[in-house]
Amino acid sequence: MIGLLKFWREALIVVLLLALAGQQVRVAGEKSAHQKTKADNAEVLRVLADKTLKAYQAVVAEDDARKAAVAALDEKHTKELNHEKRKLETLQSDVRAGRVGLRINAKCPAPTGTGVPQAPGATSVVDAGGPRLTDAAERDYFSLRAGIETARQQIAGLQDYVRGVCLK
Repeated sequence: MIGLLKFWREALIVVLLLALAGQQVRVAGEKSAHQKTKADNAEVLRVLADKTLKAYQAVVAEDDARKAAVAALDEKHTKELNHEKRKLETLQSDVRAGRVGLRINAKCPAPTGTGVPQAPGATSVVDAGGPRLTDAAERDYFSLRAGIETARQQIAGLQDYVRGVCLK
């Protein structure tokens, strides 16, 4: 035993060296586990980034499709509205030039006792021209037609927008 006590310092150094080696093995294992965790986290982040990118691309594609649908609807209804406006302008110029007349459905009530009765043999004066609207009434007529056509095209455009873009 006395011989063993002589080497206590060397034994202590060996024990300490073995403990230090064990500690280095444990630290190396922790480093390895940390590297694995970092690699796993990096993979999770890569998967999340891929999913986020795909979702973003899908949103952008859907937004582009909606914009294209709106542009197509706008172009369609703008063309139709411009066509109707040209037709109305042509009709208006034809009426002004006398190539076409406006037909008005009107009734003149028969005189009741308060009006001026016609004499049985009275002659009537022939008008130089046929009946026609006053200039103000004619302008109002064409303004109303233009407004009606504009409203019709706007309503049709909104209905197409709801059906083609909002409800998809």
